[in-house]
Amino acid sequence: MPRHLLLCTLLLLILGLAGQPLAAQDLRDFAYVDSLTLTLSGQERWAALDSLGAAALRAGTDYPALRQRLGYAALRQGHLVPAIRHYGQAVAANPTDEESRTQLARAYLLVNEPGAARLAVATLPDSVRQALHLPAHRAVTQVLVEGSGKPAANVRREAAGFGRIGLSSQLSTRLALTQNLSYYEQAVRLPERRPTPAFFIRQREYAALLTEQVSLSWQVKGAYHFVSNDYGPARYANHLGFAAARFSRPGWSVQLSQYVGRVTDTTRLQTDLQLLAYPLPSARLYVYGRASLIRSAGHTFPNALLGLGAQLSPRLAVEGFGSPGRVPVLFERDAIDVYNVLDPLRYRLGLNTYGQLSGHWRLHFSYLAARYQEIRTLTSYTQHSLTGGLLWTW
Repeated sequence: MPRHLLLCTLLLLILGLAGQPLAAQDLRDFAYVDSLTLTLSGQERWAALDSLGAAALRAGTDYPALRQRLGYAALRQGHLVPAIRHYGQAVAANPTDEESRTQLARAYLLVNEPGAARLAVATLPDSVRQALHLPAHRAVTQVLVEGSGKPAANVRREAAGFGRIGLSSQLSTRLALTQNLSYYEQAVRLPERRPTPAFFIRQREYAALLTEQVSLSWQVKGAYHFVSNDYGPARYANHLGFAAARFSRPGWSVQLSQYVGRVTDTTRLQTDLQLLAYPLPSARLYVYGRASLIRSAGHTFPNALLGLGAQLSPRLAVEGFGSPGRVPVLFERDAIDVYNVLDPLRYRLGLNTYGQLSGHWRLHFSYLAARYQEIRTLTSYTQHSLTGGLLWTW
């Protein structure tokens, strides 16, 4: 290597090493960081602002205006998880910051956390809450109509049908109420030696779920579920209770749930641990899972569910899931769903799609293949179902 090139290389290396403490010192200077981040924000250089802000935070420079700028940069890039983190820090440091509270609510809505979003803007003027469609009180916030068809599974399990209507209300800033009425019917034949006429299984349900948003991170839930079953001449009227606590942070949440009650003539207990995580900053990909233990008739049955979802566009989302574990009964979706048919459930595979038709209407379709075991013959069969639903949101 020529001598002059070697000297230049050594000089640049020395200057670079000498400049590192100076750069770190600059990032601990509030005026320097504030001026530079304000300039980058005005120039809409979001990636550079992200990089500089992360370095400043590592150096110990942290204040509400910096968090607000970093949150805005994250939102402009579609990075919802960092946006919630930065705006949450800005609000914690300065609770009167109206802009940070508004943008925090927007980010929460984009990850389907309306309870936290409503709480974030609870102290702001009505005009702000109305613009975000987050009123403190409203008799009707959502209306759901849903129907499902299930073709005949085998010669002893004929076609089945399911229907549900639901209504959601906002009782206060923190309290929300969801109510559902549903009906299920299927004709079945028992495997007797001589042909027997079919009898109908009918299940009528009423479910009421009360949710309280205790804080931005904590949510508690309680539900009552009434189930009326007809198994031919046998009839049962059962009551079920549900309680849960949910803790969430930017990028993930965990929920512990407990179900208890009688279904048909047996007391059932179910304990759930549910997880939800967003592995990408954009929150366009999410994974979710549930581990359950069901106690019934002196036996314990484990069940699990694992799913993966993706937000393909602002108006379209898809998710697929699988659920193994042989169970006689299964409670899901915060006591809204009760899987209680004649035959024990073995496993399920499903696919869901969600489409936003307009600002108020949302359409969803679901396909489910469920494997059951006939209660008398112990042979297995697959029940397919296709469900469609229309949700109107105020």
